[in-house]
Amino acid sequence: DAPAAVLYRELCAKYEVPEAYMGMYHFYGFATAQVLVEGLKRAGPYPTRNRLVNALETFNKWDEGAFPPITYSQNDHAGTESVVLVQVKEGKQTVITDWIKDKTVESNNSLAKPRTNNALAANTSNPRDRR
Repeated sequence: DAPAAVLYRELCAKYEVPEAYMGMYHFYGFATAQVLVEGLKRAGPYPTRNRLVNALETFNKWDEGAFPPITYSQNDHAGTESVVLVQVKEGKQTVITDWIKDKTVESNNSLAKPRTNNALAANTSNPRDRR
């Protein structure tokens, strides 16, 4: 098992998470929280929004074992362009593929443009605040 899956099960047991809560979506929330926690660690003892964004943008193929390696940059906050397919049979979720990478991302990377929130962009001239 991946280290993240082992840690997930250990924490669920330690904190007596009901079996009914455990599953793919619960694990996804746990894995997403790991990304936030690492970002906060990198942001330093007095995190701000900008420090957190800057810290997350230092992720370069960061791999904690739950997701495929995550990379953020100033122009790309997707993190990863890979997915797994999950099948539900008789109420049980089963991963049925390895990570599948979006090949269109590789061919379009040279065309990547910064993403902004237009509502925020209209209210600020600082590009760091447009996220």
